[in-house]
Amino acid sequence: NSGELSRSQVIEKYGIPKTTLYKWINKYEKINK
Repeated sequence: NSGELSRSQVIEKYGIPKTTLYKWINKYEKINK
């Protein structure tokens, strides 16, 4: 999906620390399973 941002792009766009990003990704993946 070309609409998805890579993790590095998300970090740059939103200024999210990597640790916070990984926690968010884990929650997001659990919700979508």
